This record gives sequence, C-alpha cells and structure tokens, in this order.
Amino acid sequence: MKNGNIGNIGNIGKRPLTPALAACLALLLSLVLLPLALAGCGASQPGVLDQILAAGSLAVIVPENAGEYARLGSDGVTWEGSEIELARAVADRIGVALSVRAVPKGQLLAEISNGAAQMAIGRIAFNDSLPRNYAVSAPYADGRLYAVAPRGALFPTAGSLQGRKVGVTDQLSENALIAVNRVEGITIDTYPDAQLVEGALVGGLAAAYLCYGDQAFALAGSEALQAQNIALGELDESYVIVCPRGAGALLAPINEAIAAR
Repeated sequence: MKNGNIGNIGNIGKRPLTPALAACLALLLSLVLLPLALAGCGASQPGVLDQILAAGSLAVIVPENAGEYARLGSDGVTWEGSEIELARAVADRIGVALSVRAVPKGQLLAEISNGAAQMAIGRIAFNDSLPRNYAVSAPYADGRLYAVAPRGALFPTAGSLQGRKVGVTDQLSENALIAVNRVEGITIDTYPDAQLVEGALVGGLAAAYLCYGDQAFALAGSEALQAQNIALGELDESYVIVCPRGAGALLAPINEAIAAR
C-alpha cells in the first residue's frame, strides 16, 4: 500500500491541468511579472533634462509684475531683466532655446508640480519644505527688504509698524509675508501696480510700502519719498530656482550658471 501511494503521488505532476488550475497558475505568473514590467516602464521614462533636450526648449515661468527682474521688452516679445538673464544662461548651457511665461506669483510652485513648466524663477525664498517637494538650486541672490515712506518717516524695524496700515509688493516672498503678518495690529494692502504707491504714501493711505531693492530705489527717486532697510525679526532670505522633483540632472547646468554670475 505504501509503495502504491508513493507511485500515485509521483504521477500527479503528469496529469493534465484542469482549466481552474491553469487559470490559477496564469494569475500567479502575472503577479510575479507585473512588477518587473512596471519597473521596466518606469526606467524608460525620460527625465526632465531629456524632455528639454528633445523639445529643444527650456520652459521657464516667472511671476507677473516682476519689474526689473523679469519683464517684456518694448517689442512686446523679448523678455529681459536680471532673472531672465540667469534663465537664458541656463538654457545656453543646455544648448536649447528659452521659453518664458508669466503667471501670478502664487501659482509658480503649482505650475512646476503639474508639469506645466520645467523651471521657476522669481524671488522664491528658500525654506526647508522646498527640497522635500521640488528640485532646488543653490541660492542665486539674497533678499533685502526695504520700507519706502514719505521723507522724514522712519520704519527701521517691525516694531515701528505696529498698529499701522502698510502696503506691500505683490512680489513679497511667502517668508516675508509671514513675518509682516506677525506684527501686532498691522493692516496690509497689496499693491500690484507700483505707480499707485506714491499717491498712497503721500496721501496717508499707507504709512510705508515694503518691497525689494530695485523697486525701492526707483520709488525713492521721487522727492517726496525715501527708502531704507527694514529688519523683520530673523528674516533672512536667499532666492532659489525651483524645478520638478526628480530633475536632479537639470540642477547641474543651473548651478553652473549661478556660480558663473
């Protein structure tokens, strides 16, 4: 009996597969091979730099109303400004054309996240959360915040703005905006058009206007206004270029262009 049983067991492998057993084996095989197939597909996906090279163009977004940093020239076609020149230097290093588009400042990071652009530049202040969600360049500039006010009015620190109505540029970084909002009793109005600022300050609609260097110096050209540095707590801004997550290869030409400035 024992020998006979052993013989029967050995013949199981020689029996034809039933449809149910064949289906189970096919399912098991697909479960084993599917992860391998997916891994192969992922490996074949082109990186951000490869996409740029294939398209022959680097898609860059800048904030609207960026003034001296990024603006359309008099021909209405050519972009110019200090941040445009940096973006153009990156494109030249890669060997592609430069494509620039302006969006509201608050949409810069969203446009990078959804793949609508490959590089965002526009006074984006570094913070610890950026590298967790994006590829981030080395700093290309440091931020200095200025308070523009009527001549004779001084606002050197955050404390001097307590309880006052203050105007701010729409280019103010998230870090700076948080610092301003911490001032006790402050009321903040955003001015997207710098041409309205002088009238607001002289007319008493705002005690001061917080902005960055180029805009502050331009406004201080008026005989009625002056500009000075303002300290907002421990605010220390460094500006970086932001690219999609996984665009590490793109950071090399970006950082080379920054180092060459």
